[in-house]
Amino acid sequence: SFLAIAFSVLLITPAAAGDRFQHKFGELRAYHGDWLNVCTKDGKGDCRTVQIPLKAGDDPFFGESQLTLHVAPEGSYQIEFFQRNLIADRDMYIGFCFDDFCSGTDGPTTWRPGSKGAENVAETIIFTDAELSKLMVERMIKNNRLEIVYGPNDASKRAKFSLRGVTAALKAIEKHYQMRNTQ
Repeated sequence: SFLAIAFSVLLITPAAAGDRFQHKFGELRAYHGDWLNVCTKDGKGDCRTVQIPLKAGDDPFFGESQLTLHVAPEGSYQIEFFQRNLIADRDMYIGFCFDDFCSGTDGPTTWRPGSKGAENVAETIIFTDAELSKLMVERMIKNNRLEIVYGPNDASKRAKFSLRGVTAALKAIEKHYQMRNTQ
């Protein structure tokens, strides 16, 4: 409907600007294209950038899928993937398809079920291999889209993510950490 489109445009406009704002959860936030930066403890805690591809009727906090890049102050990354109804099985295939490149990993040698802060978070996996996370972020910066392929075989299910704004989001977090360290 026209109202839904108009409302969406109003929500997107600040996203393009990257203006920081204080969220009621005590987080400093800023939109960068399709990514939302979140720094905990009023900007004094850890930072991450998140993408939640939303469709009409989705839960606004998680949607059907979510991709999170946790960024440490020294510049290392941890990648977290949420997918509604995901069951992280030891034999599950996880693949990454960028614009023109696909790669994958079998079994939890590079990932584990759960989130950064807890292992018992349902429908979520986190990549524990620092080198893989670094390579993934490098590819994310160079490409336009990412599909995460998951399931019992390499063509089971796909979650699609836009990479528009990920470079700006990561640079903003790096700048935030630098500014914070000089204060």
